[in-house]
Amino acid sequence: MLTDESLQDLENYFVFSLSPLLNTWFAALTVQAELLSDKTGEQPTIFFISREGQFLSRAFAAFCRTRRLSLRSRPLIASRTLLMKLVFAEASADLAERLTYRGSFAGFFSDRLSMTSDQLAGIGVTPAIALGDLTLPRDSAWLAHMLEKQAPGFRDFLKGRREAYCTYLRESGYFNGPRLIADVGYSGTIQKLLLRLTGLPSAGYYCIGTNALTDEQSAADGNRDALFARQGKFGDGNPLLDSTLIFEVLMSADYGQVDDIVPMASAPGYRFEFGAKSRSQHLFPLLSLGQDAVCREIERSGDIELRDLLSDDYKENVRVLLLALLGNRQLAPALVQQISQVDDRMGGEGFINPWTALPPLRRKRVVGDKA
Repeated sequence: MLTDESLQDLENYFVFSLSPLLNTWFAALTVQAELLSDKTGEQPTIFFISREGQFLSRAFAAFCRTRRLSLRSRPLIASRTLLMKLVFAEASADLAERLTYRGSFAGFFSDRLSMTSDQLAGIGVTPAIALGDLTLPRDSAWLAHMLEKQAPGFRDFLKGRREAYCTYLRESGYFNGPRLIADVGYSGTIQKLLLRLTGLPSAGYYCIGTNALTDEQSAADGNRDALFARQGKFGDGNPLLDSTLIFEVLMSADYGQVDDIVPMASAPGYRFEFGAKSRSQHLFPLLSLGQDAVCREIERSGDIELRDLLSDDYKENVRVLLLALLGNRQLAPALVQQISQVDDRMGGEGFINPWTALPPLRRKRVVGDKA
């Protein structure tokens, strides 16, 4: 039953969990934008990616508004599933070597690339191949070979989708000047896939980063860093990293994961298709209450100097607060616990509760998932 008290508890949890973190991350993000501007001679556009980007772009606008900062930013619709699908034909062996999977050929394309059995049949995959066993990374070379020889329509299937997504990127200003990718975390997968798709390196700055975020960087990759960097990998016992999956609940938009982009003859020339909604997204009005409260709190925090937000002491206080709030389920109000569910289909686990299922489930997925 919803009461004024329970709704206030929900808003308070959002504010205490997110406002200090976003204030210090946004302050650091403005520094990264200034550094990129100095390096390129142009003001970058900050792209807040994924479903969390809808809320984060609003919160960042509030941060800039209360401090009278003039920075370009916008949300960008993207997901690992969609982008991996768009580039898979050109880099299947390399990408498959970085994934762990055990199941059928068709199951892989359904779970990881959100392709239906009809679509597989349409690109030439026979039922015998579709039902065959697939284990990654062991069979990555075989998978690439089968796509090349037994799925002749795969590249054509993706061509129109790649063009449609590049049209969306162009309309979003992605090709205009320097780009700064901003996201909650964790390994920079979407940033790396955008580079594969467009050939354009982008800088990236994240809240929380796994070791993979900053591993294997080159000048061509674009710089990647995080407010809390080098936090190991999910499931290895780092409480700060493991507990922050709850951010995917608190910051979510009201739609499911973007699974596909379909070329259309009518304007704007494409249509995004989204996957199933989690419980959190079905109950988005409750998330919206909390997110609005965070934006109001950020606007009220304009008197905190940027240098204070960037100090080591403030950052450490944020870390301690996050460990206390996110690591203890009992501190979360009942409403937050009831709506908490995240989509881990990319990891093969479906919808999971981030408090009860995170460490064992993420450990199984991340072993070879470096994409």
